Amino acid sequence: MASKTEEIVSRSLRSILDGLTQGAIIEDSENFRELLTGLEFFLPAVLGEVHGEWKDESLDGIFPTVARKTGPDEAEIIGLCILISDQTLTPIHVRLRVSASGEEIEWLECNVGERGEGKAGMVRTPYESMSGKQFVAVAERPSEIDWAYKVGFGQRQSIHESQPAATLLGTDRNIQK
Repeated sequence: MASKTEEIVSRSLRSILDGLTQGAIIEDSENFRELLTGLEFFLPAVLGEVHGEWKDESLDGIFPTVARKTGPDEAEIIGLCILISDQTLTPIHVRLRVSASGEEIEWLECNVGERGEGKAGMVRTPYESMSGKQFVAVAERPSEIDWAYKVGFGQRQSIHESQPAATLLGTDRNIQK
């Protein structure tokens, strides 16, 4: 059974994706802002199931550079997020698919933070020094970033991707490190 936060994320995502063609940019809207707010709570909870330090961390905003529909019921968001503990910025890359019912997320890949010397082993940029160059840099190279945190669950509908999975505590999902 999905949490209330997951339901909000799922319904917002379903509403956004309906009517968009694959590859279409997700435009700013009330539903998109609701999705981003829901992800601020949902992603730290998922990260916390695998990475204990995320039980004491949260997000205080997600600033997407790229947001697009990547497949049937799937979206991708690339950008920067604010870590609530010290109000610093770090990269984020999220890919997710909403279930046919629109009530839960059935597949998720989430990468947060570029590995570095900062707290929790990741590069942290002060919010005040945020620049357009940072957004472009993240959007142009998500596959090149040495991600400090990676987590996912469900099966991506591709024969090319298979990774060992561990059980997400308290649910019947599979979570990947």
